[in-house]
Amino acid sequence: MADGRNAMEIARELAGNFSQGQITDALAEMERGRAEGLFSSRRPRAVAPLPPASDQVPYDRNLQHLVLTVTEACNLRCRYCLHGADLDWIRGHGHRSMSRETAFRAVSYFLDRCDPRQKPVISFYGGEPLLEVDLITAVVEHVRSHPRGRDAALTVDTNGLLLHEQAAALIRRERLHLQVSLDGPQEIHDRHRLNGDDRPTHGTMMANLKSLLLADRDLAERLVFIVTLAPPFNLPAVDEYFTTFPLFQELGITRPPHLRVNFANLAGQFWPDLERNFAQAATQLEELRRQYLDNILHGRYDRIHPVPRALFEADLVRFHKRSRKRMGPTINPGSPCVLGRRKLHVDVDGRFEPCERTGSAFPLGSLPTGISVEKVARYETGFWRNCAEHCSGCWAVRLCGICHAHLAGCQAGSLADLPESACRRERHRLEGIMGMMVQVLSIPPEKRKFLDDYIMK
Repeated sequence: MADGRNAMEIARELAGNFSQGQITDALAEMERGRAEGLFSSRRPRAVAPLPPASDQVPYDRNLQHLVLTVTEACNLRCRYCLHGADLDWIRGHGHRSMSRETAFRAVSYFLDRCDPRQKPVISFYGGEPLLEVDLITAVVEHVRSHPRGRDAALTVDTNGLLLHEQAAALIRRERLHLQVSLDGPQEIHDRHRLNGDDRPTHGTMMANLKSLLLADRDLAERLVFIVTLAPPFNLPAVDEYFTTFPLFQELGITRPPHLRVNFANLAGQFWPDLERNFAQAATQLEELRRQYLDNILHGRYDRIHPVPRALFEADLVRFHKRSRKRMGPTINPGSPCVLGRRKLHVDVDGRFEPCERTGSAFPLGSLPTGISVEKVARYETGFWRNCAEHCSGCWAVRLCGICHAHLAGCQAGSLADLPESACRRERHRLEGIMGMMVQVLSIPPEKRKFLDDYIMK
């Protein structure tokens, strides 16, 4: 050391609360890590895989999830909705619907090419898909007539206002899964989720769900609530609402609700006091993180509330199950999905897109032409090559979750155009996950067994 002190002396000064034995063990563990390639100053080179010959790339095989936008029409005008933000890469509110012929062709295309190793998934999306309940009913019948469609998981993404007799009967009969948008208690939900006449929607939606659950008690297992957090944020109120979830309590349903929680994408929209609101949300988020960790560290895993579980658990498990392979001289960054394979979105005209979040930024083909191998190869090669230039010096390169959906609003759809703020947010997210993992690894293995038992969907 430059000042004459050895590593043990410096470590003892910096960690006075630890015994000499603990420090010795820690340094020995660091040396073992160094021998395995950790703490190295050598940086692997981020590389782009060479585009293989077109006839060797079966991009249109092993498809996993089909998303059908059965209509562009919607009976709501949610204030944070991207379709009302006048973005050139996202369609606006419309009135067109998918034809039966297009829907049937899309289903057949998907089921003929779906992954034989797993159950195929088909989602009905919009707009509000239940505006086309007759079409959905016909498509479900068509799916079930296909050999691979008999056990397919079918999901309807809905705002819950049209869960009337025909839709309810179809959901019960075919055991459809539901993803229902519910942002929290009435005063929070109705702040932004309004119908075309600016009327509130929470009461109608909850009444419809109550009737549906009374007729189909198993639905609680197939029901997911999509919670969108938007300014002004009140995460404690949302947390309390879903922890005590009044609807389930009233019906005697003892399981907590399934949730997916996300922050609204406010691209292209003006919201007053946005910086202050997001600073407040960050404080609230940290308190939920603290509560989540406190329950884990004290062996109270079964007491974790639904909102913090939805916010943190999947990311924590993904990090736990990350690749531990030693890094070589080169690396392919992140883990973006193969476009069109993990998810294939089909719009009302039969055009193919990677997913409902990318809009029209990355067209993949259409029903008449199929998935374009050349387009997929070009998008993927461009992504990897930009990684080599843009990401090679970033410590998060191996864990990064940025994908084509993050690039949809960029001018050229490339990482070179990705704002540095997006990279900072991703690094901040990963720092939070790693900080949580450090604390989780401090408890006995039997108390963190959930990390191994958790099944990613």
